[in-house]
Amino acid sequence: MLEGAVPPGAGPPPYIHHDQAETFYVVEGQLEVRAGDFLHVSEGSPHSFINRSQAPAKLIATFVPAGNAEKFFREAMDETTDRNATPPSLDDAMIQRMMAAAERNGVEILPPPQG
Repeated sequence: MLEGAVPPGAGPPPYIHHDQAETFYVVEGQLEVRAGDFLHVSEGSPHSFINRSQAPAKLIATFVPAGNAEKFFREAMDETTDRNATPPSLDDAMIQRMMAAAERNGVEILPPPQG
């Protein structure tokens, strides 16, 4: 299980977990869904999200089976225990960390949609 925060205007590039289903619960804010919404993505399904609001969004994500998801996020993101910390922006360094961690942990990062 992952508890995460998404800064305004941010979100991951499209990606696929080939061996895991992913479920999102929006705790606070908006991610093209609203607080209280619950979204399930089957394994092998391309998906992404974006925070189009002006405030950070908070979510809980679960992965079934757990597989390499925990390892991927530990490698790709900076962990914090401060639930009120401002989430980092998605900069080039973080994107490179995500790409490297994805290759090692069964996550396929897709190119952004055209148009």
